[in-house]
Amino acid sequence: MRTAPLSPHAPAPAAVPSVRRPYAAALRLLTATAAVTGILIDLAPGSRGRVLSSFTSESNVLLAVVLTLSAHRARAGHPPLAPRITTGAVLLVAITGLVTTWSSRITRPPSP
Repeated sequence: MRTAPLSPHAPAPAAVPSVRRPYAAALRLLTATAAVTGILIDLAPGSRGRVLSSFTSESNVLLAVVLTLSAHRARAGHPPLAPRITTGAVLLVAITGLVTTWSSRITRPPSP
């Protein structure tokens, strides 16, 4: 059996011009800055070990690193990060948000 060749209409990656995306880079940098700001706010009154060992802070650090790398690549016109990396970071932050919301609803006293 012969396999079909790749589509002749798809250009080689080296032939595709790089596209810079400054607005996407700015949005990603703003989101990374918000993640770092949240960590710094938590660090102000608390101990470093307690804050940096929490799952929420770890997921914010990961998100800030991934978004900063992604912003750099978008600004420079490089190909985007691997989908495994970005999906993993977004999934980790989404799980953190869901767990935080769920635990705050359980510990909140019922409304009269």
